[in-house]
Amino acid sequence: MKVMEQSSNHYGSEKPSWGNFVWGVFFTFILVPILSGIIVEIPSELYSGKLLNSFDSLTKSSIAAMDMFVMTILELAITCLFIYRYKPIRELIFPAVSFSPFKFRKTYLYFVLSFFIIFLANIILDYVFPSATKEQLNSLSLENIWSEPGIIIFMSIITTSFIVPVYEEVIFRGIILRFFHSRFSFSTSAICSSFLFGAAHFYSIGIMISAFLAGLILSILYRKTNSILPGILFHMINNLLSYFVS
Repeated sequence: MKVMEQSSNHYGSEKPSWGNFVWGVFFTFILVPILSGIIVEIPSELYSGKLLNSFDSLTKSSIAAMDMFVMTILELAITCLFIYRYKPIRELIFPAVSFSPFKFRKTYLYFVLSFFIIFLANIILDYVFPSATKEQLNSLSLENIWSEPGIIIFMSIITTSFIVPVYEEVIFRGIILRFFHSRFSFSTSAICSSFLFGAAHFYSIGIMISAFLAGLILSILYRKTNSILPGILFHMINNLLSYFVS
């Protein structure tokens, strides 16, 4: 059980500075989406009309799903390349990338408990904010996704349930949570990183609160396993279930 007992305060050879941290977050969370958007949206705007005229099965929401699929792949690829090349952030994240927790039963117990808490929280939030899910689907152009061609549905599922969880966990738990925890208590770090995680899901108040609570659960899961990989898997499963339920 060594992986469960070792200190989660391991941050490579040296702690990154505030400047390293700010640049890392700014590049991965601000510049990368802007760059990916420019690369994808300009050709999309130029050729989407031709595609819609050429394929009767395509709609504007189909084009939006295709754009999002390509954009998220670009975002993840550029982010991974940046992390690999930028030593301060690489040394912050790499110690937290471990498959070891999956060897232990405790990890799966944490999974079950986490899903149970999320399930109860979502029931309450759906009651208090009944239109939150619809607002999120509208913002993501997913309100009519099941009427789209199969390839578009597949792209959408891959985007929301597999690519986005990796991208978000790398940033919010891999960079933000771990950096804060190198300087503050875990509880403070978890609350601050989860607040930012919630703020990033600005589709509605209900979704922001839900994301904040999910951020806390994912932070605790990282704390218990000393790895961001269980959180990535949990995030993937949660998004996949939410996708079909929604």
